[in-house]
Amino acid sequence: MKCILLVLLLTFLALTSIVPRGRATPAVVGVNLDASSTSQTDIMIDPSGSNVRSFRVGAVVNATGYYPLSGVYGWQFTINYNPSSFVPQGNPNPLATSGNSLGLYPDGASNTVLLGAQTAAGTVNWAGLVSANYAFESFNVNSTRGQVSIFFVMLSPHPPVNIAAATLLASVNFEILNKTNTSQNFMVSNVIFVDNNDLPMSGVVAGASVDETVTNDPPHASFTYTGDRKVGPYAYVFSARASFDTDDTIPNPSGYFWDFGDGTQDLGVSGPVVTHNYTTAGPFNVTLRIQDSPGATGSARDSLGYVVPNAQPSHTKLMIGQAENAPSTSPTLTSDGCLSQPQALVFATSSASFKLMDSAANYHYVNYATATDGFACRTVLFFQSEPGDMVEATVNS
Repeated sequence: MKCILLVLLLTFLALTSIVPRGRATPAVVGVNLDASSTSQTDIMIDPSGSNVRSFRVGAVVNATGYYPLSGVYGWQFTINYNPSSFVPQGNPNPLATSGNSLGLYPDGASNTVLLGAQTAAGTVNWAGLVSANYAFESFNVNSTRGQVSIFFVMLSPHPPVNIAAATLLASVNFEILNKTNTSQNFMVSNVIFVDNNDLPMSGVVAGASVDETVTNDPPHASFTYTGDRKVGPYAYVFSARASFDTDDTIPNPSGYFWDFGDGTQDLGVSGPVVTHNYTTAGPFNVTLRIQDSPGATGSARDSLGYVVPNAQPSHTKLMIGQAENAPSTSPTLTSDGCLSQPQALVFATSSASFKLMDSAANYHYVNYATATDGFACRTVLFFQSEPGDMVEATVNS
């Protein structure tokens, strides 16, 4: 009997030494990076990635039901990257088409940082909390050191939240500056979680880093411009023939995205040579964004239409003024058969297609542009209604 009691006692002591009682020792919860964050609910950790175009790096906190994070009122973390090879910047937003119902600037960028939006038990929908004005988030980029820091905080009087499962905090989109011959390390640091008393929560640490390799050299944008007096005093010919790609091609005309700085975009239908008539004096910020055959590109403008100030090779910008003392002559039919402004205007305004529009608003002429890629010539007319809707009419010669 004594032997049996001794065995049971030893077994009890062994179990109590393995299983924590009352969690007197804080658990260690890590914030790990994901090399290929594909959505706002992606918690699968990829330790490395191989990319031909821009990519997202996610930060996942690996809390569990046994080791939860309770009473979280805010958090922050920093992703460290090589600033000579990457830049934190959102992709061109596929929803930002011309005349979109969301009010997005045509060809503008999507959000650089996307918060996690999980709804499963134990997770937190950070994006939903911000959308409901229960919380606030922002980020800061230090392009010299190569650091992007993201933070999130609940807003009073809303209560703190609990995390009891693997949860995506946020992901950051990185656009490519050049091809990398070796893998580049992305490291997480400066991980801080706080409670509603603004006190740091113990046991949360920076976790695993990731490696990213770029196998495609992004396209390099370049363009020049000259005044086109035969079209008008504020007309210019823009040429992007100096743009190049070292290992792929730039599709013609769909690889060229012109934005003339006056609310007019060609959105990849114009090719490398375009003519644009401003009709009024400048100056204007003109941007060119090009895209190669694998899809590598950068965002030339943000979601509000402002020029993105970074060194992405896939886009470039120039500020142009006005033609000084240019003669105010009416354009005529050009020698290559392109329609002039008055002729194109007659054809477009008399078109029955305008009568098919589901709108009771009146549209008035705003601007026009002509474009040629050496084979086809097009004139695009721009009409706008008082509510602000824009219509583009393309006329082929």
